[in-house]
Amino acid sequence: MKRTLSIIVGALLVGGCAASTKPEPEVVTPPSHLPQTPQELEAHFSKMFAGMRQEIDKTKARLLHKTDHQAVLLASREVIRTRLNFKRDLKWHGDEDPRVSLIAAADSKLPKAVRQLDAASIFAYDDHVRIEFGGGWHHQGLIAYSESFTNVPMANDGFQKIIDGLWFYEDTQ
Repeated sequence: MKRTLSIIVGALLVGGCAASTKPEPEVVTPPSHLPQTPQELEAHFSKMFAGMRQEIDKTKARLLHKTDHQAVLLASREVIRTRLNFKRDLKWHGDEDPRVSLIAAADSKLPKAVRQLDAASIFAYDDHVRIEFGGGWHHQGLIAYSESFTNVPMANDGFQKIIDGLWFYEDTQ
């Protein structure tokens, strides 16, 4: 009985294995709209990076030349004073750090002059606020200091003074 059962189970296993042979892998061809050659790939990335550079330059020009700097500075100082009253930006995970408020840029409680900048991130501290644009390989934005803060960055550190208390920064050129 045991021998017969072993033979039947063995036959099923061998037969099952033979029946479950894997089919040949299917050759997948990339869709025709994707780059097919190294030259096409290079052209694709060149175009993509040129578009990114254009967006970076557009944001920089808007911040430096089409923004009411005095209004942004006054609104930023209000954010510094009331930094604990805003919604936390949910894209930042981890424990809260009492030294920095990670403020949701679309929080309706933000002063209009800051909210309408449409920042990627807003980081508020006791003495300054950083209104950041970009991300990944390139960050730029505005840093506004409280009225009492005197230790401001130097222009040779990648910062550009706009008005007293308000600076533009870029972390890459």
